[in-house]
Amino acid sequence: MSIASEITRLQSAKAALASAIELKGVTVPSATTLDGYAALVGSIQTGGGTEIEDAIITGAISQYTNNRVSVVGRYAFAECSYLTSVDFPQVTEILSSAFYSCTKLATISSPLAKYIGPYAFYFCKSLGAASFSLVSEIDIRAFEHCDKLSDISIPSVEIIGDYAFASCYSLTRVSLPSATKISSNAFYNCSTLVSVYAPSVTRLGSSAFYSCSSLLSAYFPLTTYLNDNVFASCLSLTDVSIPLTSTIGSYTFQSCDSLTNVYMPLVEIVRSYTFRYCTNLPSINMPKASYVQTQAFANCSSLSVVYLPSLRSSTAVYASAFYNCVSLASLYLLGESVAGLSNANAFTSTPMSLSTYLGYFGSIYVKSSLLASWKAATNWAAYSNRFVGLTDAQIAAL
Repeated sequence: MSIASEITRLQSAKAALASAIELKGVTVPSATTLDGYAALVGSIQTGGGTEIEDAIITGAISQYTNNRVSVVGRYAFAECSYLTSVDFPQVTEILSSAFYSCTKLATISSPLAKYIGPYAFYFCKSLGAASFSLVSEIDIRAFEHCDKLSDISIPSVEIIGDYAFASCYSLTRVSLPSATKISSNAFYNCSTLVSVYAPSVTRLGSSAFYSCSSLLSAYFPLTTYLNDNVFASCLSLTDVSIPLTSTIGSYTFQSCDSLTNVYMPLVEIVRSYTFRYCTNLPSINMPKASYVQTQAFANCSSLSVVYLPSLRSSTAVYASAFYNCVSLASLYLLGESVAGLSNANAFTSTPMSLSTYLGYFGSIYVKSSLLASWKAATNWAAYSNRFVGLTDAQIAAL
């Protein structure tokens, strides 16, 4: 065998080897040496979905492109600490933990992806921006702790899973034009998030925006259900408009101490601690609310006017409902029947409970035709000198 023919044979073998490696999803640089081939072959783990993990971890590859695969499997690149960019033009699914803790990953291109699995980019703390125009579902914790993520484009996403973007400290604005569900803790502790556009969301999970301390407003025109703690500790939140919601959970706006405007006309139950420590809330009007539960408005120190015309249950106002509302001057209970007061301490430390307080009395306005009944009702009798009867004409003029 001549030297020339041996070289030709080796070149053919090298080409075949390169082709076999690339079928496993590994891009082989044209200048790869025989030692390089050995490293790449050694890094391929059949069936494990981590074909180039070792090569990336040792720094052999930092940028990766694959034009063939349609799915990035579970843990495929997990903890690949040298990986900086990836390009998957044909991928439609990125599965669980695919890029888990790729701490140097800064860019990803996957224009056909429709699903991003749990923990897919968890703790990718160098990822600054991402665009997934076709993704319809982002599963739990997919981008949690992506500290530098400031821009995410997901116009087709419909479902955002639990903790999907939790603790993304650089995220400032989110546009979700197609989303219908934002799950529990989805944006938990996104401390620089200023605005959210989500016109189609019907359900907000518990703590969805908990401790988003820079969020300025909440406008969710189609949302009908808010779970517990949704906006709790959103310290900059000033305006809330959720016109279709009938249900809000406990603690929903607790410690939103900048909140001044609330528009939720269909809410039926103001649950426990819903507005506790909303210290700048001046007034509240909930025309459909039939219950006000324990400490619902406790420590709302600026609250002066409350309209609750639909209270009607035998236990409509719970214990400490308005505790320490030191500015409460006017409470309007203009329903067609006397509502129950479960405990006389509902108005402890308010103008209603003291003979003189800050120079004025707190007044409870009811229909004139029911004035005597209100004054005599269980527990309400403790506030009999605070009741004021209004005629129908006076009520109409309010």
